[in-house]
Amino acid sequence: MKLSEKAPRQFRTEAEMITCILRNLKRAGLRSWKVTTELESSIGRVDLLMFRGQPSRTVRERLRVVPPRLAVFLDGSLGVNKLSEFADALGTSLQGAKRIAREFQDRRLASIDGEDLRMRSIDAMPYADLVAIEAKLSNWRVALVQAYRNRQFSNESWVVLDHAQLGTDTKLIQFERSGVGLASINSLGQLIVHVPAPVSAPASLGKAWTVQAMLARSTSLRL
Repeated sequence: MKLSEKAPRQFRTEAEMITCILRNLKRAGLRSWKVTTELESSIGRVDLLMFRGQPSRTVRERLRVVPPRLAVFLDGSLGVNKLSEFADALGTSLQGAKRIAREFQDRRLASIDGEDLRMRSIDAMPYADLVAIEAKLSNWRVALVQAYRNRQFSNESWVVLDHAQLGTDTKLIQFERSGVGLASINSLGQLIVHVPAPVSAPASLGKAWTVQAMLARSTSLRL
């Protein structure tokens, strides 16, 4: 696709762009989806995060009380059953692992019996099909770097730019190689896709569980 030279900005702020993106998403009839804005993750703030799924009250409470950076230990597939294994996974001493395990126990997330550790695990991530969106007025390079990082916890990662700022210096091939989708919003408020985002599993299990814990603490809107 050939891109034209840049025109004056259509949006004054990124907040205006985000509002326009939300209008497009709501018009798309994605009734089974929810969205949250300005979500803090361990790798930066996400402008928009779409997702599906509704955890049970028990699962939501576990995700709310666990320290987000340690939420990965609620993953039932990890198979951490000993304090020594917990220490290895944390990269800390046995004493340090025991202290953290006691914190889990105090929060009713685990039980300790001698050297045995039993987590109150969660079978699967309750929030599914995570789609991260970075909105930028003009600096596509900065947006691409953040969107690439967002692949650590999301299933799709996108950059949305002001269409008037899509110039000949916007390298579509870099988005394709990075596994990041690119779209823009024009003067009519229409969302135009230039590079579709591939669907993939999160690149980091730990970062994915951190965002699961943050979503459990966040306020979301149904689309």
